[in-house]
Amino acid sequence: MNGVKALTFDLFGTVIDIAGSLRPAIDTFVKNHGVEISSDKFWEQWRERQRFEQFQDTLLNLGHCGYMTAVRRALKNVFVANGLDCASVEFESLMAAWRELRPFSDTAAAMERLGSRYRLVVLSNGEHDYLRYLVENLRRFHSPKSFRSIPSARLNPTLRCTGARRSILSFGLNSA
Repeated sequence: MNGVKALTFDLFGTVIDIAGSLRPAIDTFVKNHGVEISSDKFWEQWRERQRFEQFQDTLLNLGHCGYMTAVRRALKNVFVANGLDCASVEFESLMAAWRELRPFSDTAAAMERLGSRYRLVVLSNGEHDYLRYLVENLRRFHSPKSFRSIPSARLNPTLRCTGARRSILSFGLNSA
């Protein structure tokens, strides 16, 4: 891989284990609140609806509403579909679990190895402040200091990725 200076990664589901990170909060919620579906089904509904929310924004050319906005809308939909109170403390507790996302078990070691040779860049549709928080959180798991994130607005399809290209170039990774 001569000449390669950087590697880009999607954050959610590639570097970060979303389901594994959220599972304890979902399990506790389902167990303690008499929810009539399993934790697996609850997560499946939540994730599926989140993807739908994001796809809907794209399909209707609305622009990206924001990753956490889509997560919140999806959770609200799952609560309503299952007859649960969206104004509950538990709703906010499940949302707060997204601040505790952690990498897959093999990610930290792999990122250490890659980070010693390349600049590592997260391309994601997450909000910039949230991405920055998650990247800092990844460093608790011994991920390299060279991990950077590119704001979600830069990846908006209506921008035809020119913002993402500009961001990559701003890291000193000039194209050949």
